[in-house]
Amino acid sequence: MNRFARRRNLDQLKALNALYVDLDWHKTAEWRAQSQDEAEAAILRHVCASNLPAPSMVLRSGRGSALIWLIDEMPPQALPRWQSTMRALGDVFARFGVDRASQEAARIFRLPGSINEKSKRRVRVSGGSAARHDFDALSDEIFQAAGLPTRAEFQLLRAAKRAKRHTNVNPREMPFGLPPAARFRQIRDDLEAIRVAHGGQLSEGLRNTWLHLYATSLTHDPREMSTAE
Repeated sequence: MNRFARRRNLDQLKALNALYVDLDWHKTAEWRAQSQDEAEAAILRHVCASNLPAPSMVLRSGRGSALIWLIDEMPPQALPRWQSTMRALGDVFARFGVDRASQEAARIFRLPGSINEKSKRRVRVSGGSAARHDFDALSDEIFQAAGLPTRAEFQLLRAAKRAKRHTNVNPREMPFGLPPAARFRQIRDDLEAIRVAHGGQLSEGLRNTWLHLYATSLTHDPREMSTAE
């Protein structure tokens, strides 16, 4: 699924190329009595209900099913974000018997046309869009489907906690480092970076939180307060 230099060890990882789940639905009480067609149809309905794009490939592995979303090539440095997204993707499909062990970066899948030696069935591609996706956009969709904050929302929450922590600390107990004004200027810089990353305008669900954090940081900058007066 991903590209390695020589061996399939993480220190040999060269590029991340896909997100995927291996679904052992045949092992679950809910789906084991269903046919492959019935289970796969339910899985694809779940994809749609979760507001996720259609998988690039649906692979019938001989017993279960694998969903694969191809992504634009990502560098090895993105591995922590990739791993977080993979955990969230597993949560989205938990009811279909996700094989958590298969969510590692070095995972391989059986080739279409080969025979699964356990089930004696031929592996084949049963569907998929063949599309390749932007990782950041797809990752946000997966986190939303899992009921988790997107990356931008997480940054806002972290900034809010940071602002609240500094607001509630007695100035005499402030740790050494940046003075409060400089610290809150840094928070404003972070908030500006988030706004720019959204094309200069935040979505309606984030706008009030962003404005509250920005206004709070302004109140801790003497230069801004003197200008306001």
